[in-house]
Amino acid sequence: MAPDSWAVREDVLAILAVRSFSTRAERVLTAVAAGKQRPTRLVVAVAAQEDPTVRAAVESTCGSVPTVTVFVGPCPNLATVVARALREVTVVEPWVWILHEDSAPTYDCLSELTAVGERSTKLGAVGPKQVGWDDPERLVEVGIRATRSGRRVPEIDVGERDQGQYDIRSDVLGIGTAGMLVRLAAAEEVGWLDTALGPFGDGLEFSRRLRAAGWRVAISPGASIQHERMSFGKGKQSYGKRRAAQLYNSLVAARALWLPFAVLGYVLGGPMRALARLLTKEPALAAQEMSAVGAMIGMLPKALAARAKLRRVRKVPASVIAGLEASGRDVRVGRRARRWARIEAETLANRPDPIVLQERRAWRASTRRWGVFAVVVAAAAGLLATIDILGSELTGGGLLRDSWTFGDLAHSAAHAWLPSGDGLAAPVDALWILLAPFIGLTGSTLGSFASAIVVSGVALSALTGFLGFRVLTNSPQVRALGALGWAFAPPLLAAVSSGHAAAVVWHVLAPLALRAAVVAWRTGSVPALGSAAILLAYMSAAAPATLAPAIVLAVVGFFTRSKGRRHWLWLPIPALAALAPTLRAALNSDAPWRLFASTPGQPVSAAPSKVGLLSFSPTSTVQAPGTLLEAVSLLAPGILLALALLALVRKRNSSSIRAGFALLGTGWAWAAACLAVPTGSIVDGNGYLSARGWAGIGLSLAFLGLLVSLVSAGDGLRTDLKERSFSFVQIGLSAATAAACAATLAFVGAWGLATLKRTPNDVAKLALAEVKSNAAPTIAVSDQKGPKRNRVLVLSTVEGGIQARLWRGNGAELHETSMVASLMPKGDAADLSLTRAIASLAGDSEDFTRTVAEHAVSVVLVKTDDSPANRALVSELDSVDGLEYVTTAEAGSFWRIRQEDHATSRLTAGKGEKWRDLPSGDVSADARIPSSDEGWRVALAERADSGWRASLDGKGLEPVRDGWRQAWRLPSGGGRLEVDFDTGLGLLVAACQAIVAVAAAVTALPLKKRRAGE
Repeated sequence: MAPDSWAVREDVLAILAVRSFSTRAERVLTAVAAGKQRPTRLVVAVAAQEDPTVRAAVESTCGSVPTVTVFVGPCPNLATVVARALREVTVVEPWVWILHEDSAPTYDCLSELTAVGERSTKLGAVGPKQVGWDDPERLVEVGIRATRSGRRVPEIDVGERDQGQYDIRSDVLGIGTAGMLVRLAAAEEVGWLDTALGPFGDGLEFSRRLRAAGWRVAISPGASIQHERMSFGKGKQSYGKRRAAQLYNSLVAARALWLPFAVLGYVLGGPMRALARLLTKEPALAAQEMSAVGAMIGMLPKALAARAKLRRVRKVPASVIAGLEASGRDVRVGRRARRWARIEAETLANRPDPIVLQERRAWRASTRRWGVFAVVVAAAAGLLATIDILGSELTGGGLLRDSWTFGDLAHSAAHAWLPSGDGLAAPVDALWILLAPFIGLTGSTLGSFASAIVVSGVALSALTGFLGFRVLTNSPQVRALGALGWAFAPPLLAAVSSGHAAAVVWHVLAPLALRAAVVAWRTGSVPALGSAAILLAYMSAAAPATLAPAIVLAVVGFFTRSKGRRHWLWLPIPALAALAPTLRAALNSDAPWRLFASTPGQPVSAAPSKVGLLSFSPTSTVQAPGTLLEAVSLLAPGILLALALLALVRKRNSSSIRAGFALLGTGWAWAAACLAVPTGSIVDGNGYLSARGWAGIGLSLAFLGLLVSLVSAGDGLRTDLKERSFSFVQIGLSAATAAACAATLAFVGAWGLATLKRTPNDVAKLALAEVKSNAAPTIAVSDQKGPKRNRVLVLSTVEGGIQARLWRGNGAELHETSMVASLMPKGDAADLSLTRAIASLAGDSEDFTRTVAEHAVSVVLVKTDDSPANRALVSELDSVDGLEYVTTAEAGSFWRIRQEDHATSRLTAGKGEKWRDLPSGDVSADARIPSSDEGWRVALAERADSGWRASLDGKGLEPVRDGWRQAWRLPSGGGRLEVDFDTGLGLLVAACQAIVAVAAAVTALPLKKRRAGE
């Protein structure tokens, strides 16, 4: 038979769905007209309103094929276009060929499709092999392999070439609609495409319906169609729609018994999948995961209708289709195979030269050796200098004992109330809250963990310095020298000697923050920026002034970086979230700006001289070198400064060297500013002394800048010297290196000598001591932990009078030293109440007992002191009514208030002289009042504040004035009493902080995005 006699088929109606006439549509029309076999008729269904120019363009392009152009109006998907087109024409052909405007059939596509279709009268649909639009040798799809839940088996890799590897396929579970040849009788029996789907999932659902009705669905590997797949968009823009289509197909195919569980699982699993997408740095896909779940819920009625249609047409058992369905294991194996194939290809493509590999191994081995060397030397020096005070817990200087555990710190995060003395509307410092997870992991207390930070600060700084300076140089030797310089930096050594845990934390984390920020700046890395944000949050909690450079860096990054500029705005967010309660409470003080000169912990008395500041020591009072030790303390930093100035002439890394000097100047200015601001008071034998801001944070920044300049100058120095002939340059640089090493060792030598001798001098002094005994009597500690939450009144004689302090724990504790509390003015109603009580010792002693009982005091303690004033105080207390002398122990002499005479609980109820003790917690309380008379009140031994709330059986109580303490009017009767502080707002702030913490952790995780083809 001559070709002209069979070039036009008499049994195929082609339907081409287009949005308008375009170059793609023109290519498809041309391909149909030029095929080995052409359809009987071609219906071009335009999803738009009538347009004569489109009609003329279509008919002029496809003149050799009888063509009908129908305008079906705007349509949401292919199924709607096909349905409307079929209503516009009378179909007499037994086969219908569906074409997309981005799917051009190859020369023999139709002939191969019809050849397969005519092999059996039970073939309901035949699909072609889909190949690339611009590359016919690149495979796109050869039938659909999917699970019952609609998950496709990823069997064709991105860019895989067509080598006939899939040509043995025939019957498949499903085929795509691009180029699908449908038997008219089959479609009329089961119905055409589902209008709920499109552009994804419609072919699979239609194929499954055909299968259920007993029709076969096959692939014709000899037929090819070039498919551009415009609906996929770029990257993963279409993921949400594809996921929604998969969920829809899953619900349609699910067994009836499992349908409710499937719906519930997808609804609950959507947020978890979204979180997983966030973990892999794909926020756009996280949003699409949620939109897919929403779309599935909206399509539930249509899915139920599709299930009903499937039941109506079903003629074969489900086991027939199950034999063609893939399993979840097939999907996992396919994904794993694709992943390993890609990794292997990338490994082979990027595999370096063997000589380069050998050099890399040698470099890694050298890096490990020098890193271990730096850490071991620093650890040995630090432990040697503090070996005689090592213990489970230290005190002295900025350190106080503290028994709080993870649970106590976590509870305090939701309550902006400081349980110290008579309480204060201020949060526990953010640094202690941020350390809570590590305290929980180690099973320690805040006091012991802070002690461990101080003792290990030297070794940890060597480790972080070695890691951080990686962004400045690849030389292990230069990094090790820089790490030792950072570990032996005067600001750190002074912080260790002074027990300043916050300063140690800041110093340890600074090189890591530098590295993360530099990497983010150079590469736009989101994990690096996320790590920098977390590190700056901890550093800002240790020194709130760190917020300023964090915000400046974020703004500069936003306006100067071209890649991921919006990401830089995230940089200060974790720090702001962590400090939000502190900043809010500081606004209530007279000078909130003083917060930015404060640091957590007990204020430290340190007033360095100007020379001390220039030598980077926040505690040195040296004015001029009078001893060898003082001379060394000034000469060592002078040598490093001189070397840094010489480094300015070096061309390599000149920008880094100059940036180091910028940090140096900023740090010195920071330190000087802190010294000018009073931030708290220190208790000593003469009463309260004013304390200034700790200059060590600024000096740590200055010393970091100094080391940035020196390490940057040392980068590539050996290479540069090898290119020169031997001269005085090599001798000078060797001498400079030796001087730098000597200066570094001089720092730790001078510090170690002062600390080992335990003799304070103008250079350094060790303020730490091991906690060996209770600060409070054992019976008092038992009262404090009991249901009454009693306190200890500590009295001591000072010049001009008696000093009083309230202890809620075993002495003053670290968490009580709030930065905000230090900003609050002294001498409020609560303080005056105690002052009047002490003054009454010389007159109405009964008033003393009654007043201190209102402060929840059960024990009065006088520290051991053999001075005449102290003996007189002990004698006065012996004569006070209502006090019972217990004994004199190591902690001092102490008395108990007679419980039968006075109610000493933190929470009491009653009126007049009749009060009843009620159980309480540290902040909140939950007690049952068996009965109460008219006029009773509930009194809480905490400063009155509008944030306190009380309720009886769920009904709020009316606050009333009761001197300095918080009180409420109690109705007659009894019930369950609940007391809490700022519950709603506190929990809201804590919840927001938790959300930011999760987001920060997700941002910092170094997980890579999946590739578009995965």
